[in-house]
Amino acid sequence: MIDNTQEDVLEQPRKLVQEKILAKLYVQIDDASNIDEYRKFIKVVQNHILEDVSLKQEDIINLQTQVITQKNDSNNKDKQKENGLSQTPKVVIGIALLATIISRDTLVSLIETPYNCDDKDYFFEEVITAKAKQLQKNENSRDRDKQKENGPSQTPKIIIGIALLATIISRETLVSLIETPYNCDNKDYFFEEVITAKAKQLKKNEKSRDRVVQVFNASLRLTTAIIKPFMRKYGEIEEEECYSRRPYAHAPNRQSRVMDIW
Repeated sequence: MIDNTQEDVLEQPRKLVQEKILAKLYVQIDDASNIDEYRKFIKVVQNHILEDVSLKQEDIINLQTQVITQKNDSNNKDKQKENGLSQTPKVVIGIALLATIISRDTLVSLIETPYNCDDKDYFFEEVITAKAKQLQKNENSRDRDKQKENGPSQTPKIIIGIALLATIISRETLVSLIETPYNCDNKDYFFEEVITAKAKQLKKNEKSRDRVVQVFNASLRLTTAIIKPFMRKYGEIEEEECYSRRPYAHAPNRQSRVMDIW
């Protein structure tokens, strides 16, 4: 295992190859004069990781200490000009221990282990690098492309129940099924007749057959506005139930008119 301890400015997480994982233990420093004490704490954490027998040492390929700084505030710009400083000085705001790992199990172990300093527990956190974010974005994009290739995306379904369907040709048998209870968990379940859409339409047609007038092979010039006044002589018309259709697709000059008369 490589123990690479160095001080550097951590402005962005170090780029890693795809199979590596980066974890960071960060300690905020309010007073830069105490940085040596925090260095000692980071060193203790580092040694603890190296000596921890519960961790797979071969999974941890690098440990690196980094000092985090930021540019000084703009209030000191005038002083910088007076002193002839061309670069903006930086102040120490924290220190971090970066761990490069190749196993997610080891990452979880690190994340779940507290490290105490000044009566405060510090924990490792996974660092999602810009490259990892881009890889995830590309993977999501590929998944969407596959869904488009395979057709429109479908809403995931959840199971809400189960049913037993029985196809019967005798109404007597249907009645017997409907009247028979089937008990489960102290609750009786019964068969119910299922009225299909086709059956509903047939039933509706049967009720209205005696009062429906159909005009076959009517010219396209014979519009509803002409037919309705004529049909009103024989009874009240169901206004919404007047429609026309062609007998087949290539019959441009003929249509069939249907009216519901009460």
